[in-house]
Amino acid sequence: MKIQHARAWMGVMGGLLLGCSARPATHWTRFTETPSTQPAMVDIASDHYELHTSLLDPHRRRELITTLEQSYAAYCDYLGVTPAAGAPKMKCYVFATAREWAEFTLTQTGEMSSVYLQTRRGGYTVGKLFASRDAGAGDTLTVAAHEGLHLFIATHFIARPPPFLEEGIACCFESVRRDENRVSIDVGQNGARQRRLALAVDEKKLLPLRQLLAMHAGQIVGLNVIEVETFYAQAWAFARFLREGEAGRYRPALLKLISDAAAGRLSSDDLADDPAMLERYLDVKLDIIQPQYEQFVVSLAGKAAIHRLE
Repeated sequence: MKIQHARAWMGVMGGLLLGCSARPATHWTRFTETPSTQPAMVDIASDHYELHTSLLDPHRRRELITTLEQSYAAYCDYLGVTPAAGAPKMKCYVFATAREWAEFTLTQTGEMSSVYLQTRRGGYTVGKLFASRDAGAGDTLTVAAHEGLHLFIATHFIARPPPFLEEGIACCFESVRRDENRVSIDVGQNGARQRRLALAVDEKKLLPLRQLLAMHAGQIVGLNVIEVETFYAQAWAFARFLREGEAGRYRPALLKLISDAAAGRLSSDDLADDPAMLERYLDVKLDIIQPQYEQFVVSLAGKAAIHRLE
């Protein structure tokens, strides 16, 4: 999850298919491990990451660094952005215990620590680092893949997309497939977000786009669990809508917005108002987009494999 405070950004894990084909499964990435100067930690270096972790299981460490590198390739494909050779490696911290993570969070985030410590799955991106606590073998990888998108943008972009849009894009990478010999990112699946979206449609609890685009992280953290999950489901659906909805009408504008954010070409007017930014890039008012988005959401939710009570 990405949070906005006076245009200073941080990410907090809260969100799929965005018109991309699923990436094929890939074997383990190359990396090196060395003992850390920090107690009980291991330092892992790969092509694009510096991972510091207290996870004891070497297999899980291998899954984690492979997930990060597989996600990196997926980010480049989706965003159309390839960092320059020699770009700094991205820093990640994954702690085996909640206590280690909380101590690190207090040190790194100071006055904002109370916000970060509320994250349900314990993952956040602040500045140019990502940190999480162990959430179990599968969820830890999901958090890393989601937060890795925020870290990629924080590291390699000059400006940021609107928070709601960036969260939706981050949700694209949450489906991490694991087996004994490989890890891969399946951008064509996100059953959890789709099921939550279907429930929100059934219960008539969808929020309007103008409200969602104006929300910042302090508001998101203050929501209850169901509201938070609905926010991410709608963010995922919106990112997918901009890629696929209305026969791809908005996809060129979306790619231009991403490209302009990466290159720092967003104007002060763009940065001042996220709903207005979308209207300028899409060349259409949100009041017109709203019913199109709702129709897309209903169609997407109808494909969810869940049982409904009549």
